[in-house]
Amino acid sequence: MPKKSDSDSTTNQEISLDRDLNISFLGPEGSYSDEAVNRKFGGHVNKKSSETIEGVFQRVGDKISDYGIVPIENSSEGTVNITLDCLSSSSLKICGELELKINHNLLGINKEIPKESFEIQAHEQTLAQCRIWLDTHYPNVKRIPVSSNSQAAANAKRSKKIYAIAGVLASEKYDLDILKSNIQDYEENTTRFITIGHDEVEQSGKDKTSIVISTKNTPGALYNVLKPINKEGLNLTHLTYRPSKTDKWNYSFFLDFEGHKNEKNVRTLLDNLDKIGEKLKILGSYPQAVE
Repeated sequence: MPKKSDSDSTTNQEISLDRDLNISFLGPEGSYSDEAVNRKFGGHVNKKSSETIEGVFQRVGDKISDYGIVPIENSSEGTVNITLDCLSSSSLKICGELELKINHNLLGINKEIPKESFEIQAHEQTLAQCRIWLDTHYPNVKRIPVSSNSQAAANAKRSKKIYAIAGVLASEKYDLDILKSNIQDYEENTTRFITIGHDEVEQSGKDKTSIVISTKNTPGALYNVLKPINKEGLNLTHLTYRPSKTDKWNYSFFLDFEGHKNEKNVRTLLDNLDKIGEKLKILGSYPQAVE
């Protein structure tokens, strides 16, 4: 039987395995996704990092990993679009979610930051989350977006001319000094991560359902989607959209609302949406994150 942390709510079903779970995450090691794995599953798992979000989906889809953890939304910078695109095209389900408060730090091997001839690296979303701080303190320093914050930390470990923005876990993993702490522009900066897998998760009593629905480019398309949600008295917690990829100016709407797909009012809603949309896909019903 795999060991999991007490806080893990990935599934209410018992997983009959005589081995530790294999978990893929957006890496390298030391990333916030790595920290999310530790929070969600505890230490008794086999962790495998991937350079891309697509790679996490691929490993779980091919059953090389039991689950994957990827970021889907940040409270200050919005949705992670590549995650939405992967959910739309994949057969995998959302099995759980986790909210992680993000504290960004400036890391390096030089304790005294030079006045010039250096650069700051981080994931593009992290650079955006620290924009005001960077504009205030280092307006003329080159900012280089890289695949992940942990990759930036690894680069900073190899060069005195590179500084990284990353978390405490990355500073420990790559033996870097924390030169400035909590440099994010907003104190409550939080990233929502999702667990992806093959499971259909049973009701927990406090659940959320995620769907994607494609509509025609016609007047009132979004209204027709939202009206039945209101009629069933469901709380809509998130709404965003992406181009449909198959027909120009048509869009796919991604919605999260409270309730499990097996609950009566949610079943009624899904039946109604299936009639009005060109395509409806249930991305998963799963326990809500514990705040």
